[in-house]
Formats: sequence, structure tokens, C-alpha cells
Amino acid sequence: MTFQLKMAALLLFQKRMMYYLVIYYKHILLASICLVVLFYYRFRLLSFVVNMQSVPYVGDQVLKDFTVLKEMLPECEYHPSYAREHTVEKYEGYLEVFESSTYPDDHTWRWLVNADDGGNPLVPAKIVNAVERILKDALIKNYETFSELKIRLLESTPNGAAFEENELKMWRLIVDAEILWTTSPNPTYISQYFVLKETELSSDFEMCSIKGHQWNPGSRINIVIAVKDGAAWIKYLVDNIEDIYLNTGDENLVLVIVDFHSTDLDIQEILEASKLKPQMYKLLTLEGNFERARGLQAGIDWVIDPNEIVMTIDLHLDIPSGILQSIRKHTIQGRMGYTPEVFRLEAGFSKSFMRGTLSDMLVCSLTFALLCVYIGVWELKGYGLMSLYKSDWVAIGGENVEEYGEVWGGEDWDCMDRLVAKGLEVFRHKYPGLLHNYHSHKGMWSNHKGLWSE
Repeated sequence: MTFQLKMAALLLFQKRMMYYLVIYYKHILLASICLVVLFYYRFRLLSFVVNMQSVPYVGDQVLKDFTVLKEMLPECEYHPSYAREHTVEKYEGYLEVFESSTYPDDHTWRWLVNADDGGNPLVPAKIVNAVERILKDALIKNYETFSELKIRLLESTPNGAAFEENELKMWRLIVDAEILWTTSPNPTYISQYFVLKETELSSDFEMCSIKGHQWNPGSRINIVIAVKDGAAWIKYLVDNIEDIYLNTGDENLVLVIVDFHSTDLDIQEILEASKLKPQMYKLLTLEGNFERARGLQAGIDWVIDPNEIVMTIDLHLDIPSGILQSIRKHTIQGRMGYTPEVFRLEAGFSKSFMRGTLSDMLVCSLTFALLCVYIGVWELKGYGLMSLYKSDWVAIGGENVEEYGEVWGGEDWDCMDRLVAKGLEVFRHKYPGLLHNYHSHKGMWSNHKGLWSE
């Protein structure tokens, strides 16, 4: 009897479903189309993160091709009004860091509820058109075999004081472009700094190559981090750096971990078990309580060669492979430091979610994307990720260990003050795919003043 009742109930349910399907088929079809559209939107919304994970290491190829445009455009000195040695008030160095624009659109605004809240601004069309026209004219004039110019990336930073009344507008540019030739299937890649200046006619531009402002694609990058426990996150970092190495083949990379006697894992064992070559990692151990500034300074001191780059970072990050060349490109010895902004994820979101898997897209679609709109914020005023040549770290005095011993926060702003006061420029932008993962603060650095202890 029980079996017969179950079968009857099942048949009734099937009839009901068929009835609703016939009656409401238009609504069901529309809902299905909406789901498909939302799937596509979800994929397009965040897929650029995946694209940033694997960027080929061009290295010597770019360095070799620097000369293609160097002699075609005049060289000029570039000394922006804000890049000079001067006194900077406490925690006001960031006021002299100017926002950079980018072309084409990198979609860094798409993760925000209000697009006006952030994202890299677009380079104005008049600047893009002027750069393309000037470079094409120079190539046509100097190379009979020139075929086509493709601008892959254009980043523009204004000379801050040049926007005052009665002064001509000026921008520092870095242009990544691909040059095609009629006689060869192999393109030439350039990545070079220029100055673009508005002429007195205000409708035309002049462009020159910046003298001495050249980046080195072969520079060794030392990534320095201070840690104390947090086994899972330290392993996550090592795996991340290992992935970068495997994706790029770039061996001019060293992970320097300064450990305050972690008790929850053997860091040396993790490093040795990774696929990083022995010369690509270094573990330093310090006594006493955890002090970020002291730990980072120990890592900086370990780097001997003044011509190597030192990049300080934090834990809990997802670092895209392409950032290595971005670090090199935006860190100019004696001239410019680099401090990219990270995207701080809210609880429940991670890199795997942002890859746009089918299950994640289904969640977004079923909630009509409500769960996928506000997923985090750009860290606009955090400077914990800072890249300088070792010689420039020495010039600004390194980390302020005395003032920021067991005090949490402020050491990065202090570095920014001294960097700007020394007359160095700072390149700052939002880097797609550079993520800070949400984590609990319970028990973190509980010995510190003003720190979370619960």
C-alpha cells in the first residue's frame, strides 16, 4: 500500500510539473535566458583575473628592442616639480603620489558597487591618439619595412604642478607596444618611458624619450616578508611564488622569509620541498617578538647588491605571475619606486571563486548576482607592498625600526614620507588580480600595541 501511495504521489507531482511547464513555458524560457546571460556576465566580469595569472617572461627580448625608438625621438630631461628633495610632514607623503591612468580598460572598476569608487582611470583618447600618431610617424620616417604599430598598454601619470594656471600640461608615459614589419614575421616589442607635452597651440603634442629613465627587464627581484606562525598562509605564499616561477620561467626571483621562530611549521622544509631552486629562496630567523619593520629591514639588509630590487609584501596575498615585469618596469633606480594597490576581498570570496567556475556562476545567477556585486574594496591607502632598488632603500634609510618596533601600522606610511622627501617618484596603480584574502585577526601579533588580540 505504501508503495502504491508513493507511486501515486509521484505521478501527481509529474502531472503538476507538466501542467506548470505548459502554462508557464514563456516565463521558464525567459528565466533560462536570464541565467545564461548572468553566467556570461559573471565570466566576463572577473575573467581578467585569470588572464593576469600567466604572462610570458620576455626579459632580454624587450631589453634588446629598447633601441628601436630611442634614436627616432629626441631625448629630454624629466624632472617633475614634485620629485625633489624637500621636507614632508608626518604621514603626508601620500599626497604627492599621483594616480596613473591606463589604456586599454583593465576593468579594475568592475568589482565595485559604484564604479566611481575606484578602478584605474582610462587614459584620455586624445593622449592615446597623439602617442599612436607620433610613434607611427617616427617609424614610417625611419623604417621602410614598418608595417603596423599595436599599443598593448599605455600608462599615463601627470606632472602634478604642471596643471596650474598658465602652465602647459605634461604627462609621463610608459608605452608597451608591438611593432610589425613587412619583411619579418617576428614582431618587435618595446616598453619605454616618454614625456608627452601639450604645445602652446593646445591642440598638438610633443613627445620625447626620457633620458636615463630606463627599466631593466633582467633585474633580480627579492620579495621580502616577515612572518610569525600562520602555517597555512606561509605554505600558500610559497606555493604562489612556485607557481609564478613555473608560469614564467623567471629565475631572477628570490623569496626572502624573515621568521620570528614560528612554532606551527618548518619553513625550511617547505621551501626545500618546493620546485624553487635553492638560490631562489632564503630563510632568516630573528629572536624576540614579531616586529614587521625589523623583519623587513633584516630582509633588506640581506640583499647586498645595490642594483637588485627589493619588494616588501604582506601575507594573505594572491600574487599574479605578470606582476614581476610590472615590478621591474615601474621601479627605476634612483628615480622611482613602485607600490601597487591590492584588492581586499570580503569574507567568503577567494581567487578560486573569482576564476568564474560553473558553480560560482550558478550562485551568482540564482541570486541575480546580488552575492557577486560587493566582493571587496581596493586598498587605497595601504603601502605595505613597496618596491625599490637596494640602493634606494639605503638612500631613504630603510624601515624605521626604532619608531615602529612593536607598534602595528604606520611603518609603510613612514617609508612613503621618506621616499617622497628624498625626491623619488612613486608609481601607483591598481593591479588586476593582486588580491588580499580575508582572514581572521584572532591572536595576530597579540604582543603589539593597538593590535587585535581577539
